[in-house]
Amino acid sequence: MPKLLWPGAAAIVIALVALLLIPSAALPALKLNPNMAQAAGVTIGALAAIAAILERALAVFTDLLFGQERSEARHQLNALRLAVPVPPPPAPGATPAALAAAQASSVQAQTDARTAMAPALATVADIDARRERARLLLGFAASFLISAAGVRTLTGLVADGVTLTSYATMVDIMLTAGLLAGGSNALAKLADLIQEGANQRLNGLRTQ
Repeated sequence: MPKLLWPGAAAIVIALVALLLIPSAALPALKLNPNMAQAAGVTIGALAAIAAILERALAVFTDLLFGQERSEARHQLNALRLAVPVPPPPAPGATPAALAAAQASSVQAQTDARTAMAPALATVADIDARRERARLLLGFAASFLISAAGVRTLTGLVADGVTLTSYATMVDIMLTAGLLAGGSNALAKLADLIQEGANQRLNGLRTQ
């Protein structure tokens, strides 16, 4: 079994054991809010706002942990990209043999450039992977504390007057923690994508 499946399998086993040990009478069905669309909109909107705040807070910690290393690796990668030679345009009236030779030289130059950039690309990918893992771990820990403090998901979706059992409250806390951690991580990826696009446009302007 792949290593990535072990945590999921362990979580499923723990959940099944917990369900077997809890009497069925202690797990009543939840009566959901009849106006689910409005309740879901309010709940999702609140969670999205908190996830956005959490993402900015986590950005500080991830920048402290990986900011300098990531900046140096990307600077090296950008330097290699800027060093890629731009093939000159073919001379007017060039023979087919000369055009073929120029094209072959251009292809070889691009191949050499990709080979030279491969270690830098691998370094950047490794740093980004470690940065995302740290962001997820920190995000889930912070989200768990936030949810335990009172930010909940199921509580906002059940009918008025319904009180969650201890087990339902535990599930609500874990569910909310996962939603906040996943939402903040998605926002962080979106911010990285926008920043990467801006950097590429800036590098394009530098090479012009």
